[in-house]
Amino acid sequence: MNQHSNNPVMHISNAIIDDISADENVTYVTISYMEHTNRRPTNRTIRLVVGRTTTILNEMGNFIPVSELEPGMIVNATFSSAMTRSNPPQAVAFLIRIVRSLPDYTVIGNIWEIDRENRTMTTIQGQNRNSIIRFNVPQDTPIFDRNGAAMNFNGLMPGM
Repeated sequence: MNQHSNNPVMHISNAIIDDISADENVTYVTISYMEHTNRRPTNRTIRLVVGRTTTILNEMGNFIPVSELEPGMIVNATFSSAMTRSNPPQAVAFLIRIVRSLPDYTVIGNIWEIDRENRTMTTIQGQNRNSIIRFNVPQDTPIFDRNGAAMNFNGLMPGM
């Protein structure tokens, strides 16, 4: 365990940003990561409380505002080990550093519709009908779930 201003801290590497929300002066960044316990990887989620004292760095190590964080980015995070017992737990973030930004071809959204006969899927971002994209999914396309585990086309469902 590391120390930060005399407070015990935790550090997570290579987490993915799942969600970002805000209210008044606080932003919440929900991240998920793989924890390897008892030789079995387990997906964990934590909601980071990002305030004025949280340091946020881009891939080059430059300071950036929280508004530049996006779902899908890979980050390293340092945060207080004092967490709420909520689901997911919440902890105050001290440092968030982007490891990898979103590539230009990444689509973040939910599956809206699946046509199994024609092997197509349609995605949408939120309720924004202007964001709808239909993908043709050839047989040899690798498909992974949010934890990186391989899955097949028939396992995809609307809402994912």
